[in-house]
Amino acid sequence: MPTDLDWKRLEQTLFQAYWNDAQAFLKAHPDQHVYAFALTEMYRELDGPIYLPVLAANSEEAYAELATDEGDRPDHLGHLRWNPPDWGWAFLGEDQRSPEVTAAEHMLIAEATRGSEAHWKRTEAKLLKLLVKISKALMKAAKQSEWHAQLTTDFIVWLSLQDDAEGVDIARQCLGTTRFVHLFTAHDAEALERRRVAAMPADMQLRYHLACLQGLPQESLGLSRERATSLREEAQDALHGLDGAAVSHALLPLLEQPNQQWRAAMMLAQIAYVDGDVIQALRTQVLKPVKNHLEEAGRSWCARALAALGDSSWLLGQLTSPSGLTPERVATGIAHLYHSWNSKPHTTPLALDYGPLEQALQHGALQKALEDELSPGCGYCILRNSDIDNALRGLHSPHALVRTHAAAIMGERGLGAHAGKRLTAALAHAVRHDVDHNVRFQSMLSLHDWKKTGCAYQDDVQHAALHDPHDAVREAATRWLQAFGEGLGQTP
Repeated sequence: MPTDLDWKRLEQTLFQAYWNDAQAFLKAHPDQHVYAFALTEMYRELDGPIYLPVLAANSEEAYAELATDEGDRPDHLGHLRWNPPDWGWAFLGEDQRSPEVTAAEHMLIAEATRGSEAHWKRTEAKLLKLLVKISKALMKAAKQSEWHAQLTTDFIVWLSLQDDAEGVDIARQCLGTTRFVHLFTAHDAEALERRRVAAMPADMQLRYHLACLQGLPQESLGLSRERATSLREEAQDALHGLDGAAVSHALLPLLEQPNQQWRAAMMLAQIAYVDGDVIQALRTQVLKPVKNHLEEAGRSWCARALAALGDSSWLLGQLTSPSGLTPERVATGIAHLYHSWNSKPHTTPLALDYGPLEQALQHGALQKALEDELSPGCGYCILRNSDIDNALRGLHSPHALVRTHAAAIMGERGLGAHAGKRLTAALAHAVRHDVDHNVRFQSMLSLHDWKKTGCAYQDDVQHAALHDPHDAVREAATRWLQAFGEGLGQTP
């Protein structure tokens, strides 16, 4: 498919805009010793808009006013010295963005969103490569300019991204390996440490990462307390890559520790390894009385883990037992199956099954708590191709809450054209015929996510825009018609 976006012209437009901002800054601040420019605040939304970064700058003088005596070395990208939002000049030129840059951004968004999600990702990758090239060109231009004396010896320009792994990789591309390692030794040391640990036997890796998870030193494994504490979040991801049975059983003692219970239970839910010992340990913990807020979070995660491990029926059985398990705790566990936690990286996928939710909704005591737990906007799981049949069945459930959830997760355009035909047909039918306005509204939002794939159902959308009794549904349908409607009378 042809494109109107001229990538070479985009590169020239952006370089000139950023270089103009950089020159204006250097000219206006002759007394500052500038150590970095960064392209920052880039915003990307998968299959949606891509907003271009702005230029940020900082000087040694400005950094001196921000720096503390905390002793944290500026040898990693997360340090204050390398965090553009904290800099003295975080948004150069933002208020005077040129018409050319605005037009280029609009064309970029149009290019990114004109096709499939795969096309969006290719456009994103091409843009990142272009911005790396521009960063290098800006650094060269600054060092060769009349203002070169204002730059420090280690002056750099790079594309600063929020994601840690991606941000490190892009920064390395902007600066080159030699300069990157010279400035950011911590990242190089982390890479070496990861390779060292990966070479350990599996049982030693398990001990190492469990120690990191708790922030505990392990001298025999070359792990200091400081390093263990710094690797806590990374340890969670690493443990998910080890044997599920071994990790799950190693986590069980942590359930006894109030300050570790929520994390251990969360990981058990994500690993979803099922055996009697794990189930019994979680049941024992979830029934214990709660003394403080920390224990409250731990017990809730134990309930979620039980549901993730297929123990929903036991949870529901506690409603009529003298165990003292509250409806709110039971609802928290059941609702977990349908939340976004189940779609996060390093999480064992749970098949979409509305059975536990429909069973729970038969208990009047759970209705309100489940509606609160699964209200739209709370973060739902992501629909996968293997779950489409169950989602379509869910859209015909007798329970409006189930239908609302099913409708809300059906807007996954990345599932492809074949899935799109099935899902848009079901969504359009719900828009026109479902008796619950929440279901109709969520169906309309998901239909909008499918963009022109739903054009075959324009009549259903136009009927909703004109006749739906609920304002939000009419407004959502009107927005779809304005964006994707075809022919005369496309808007009411």
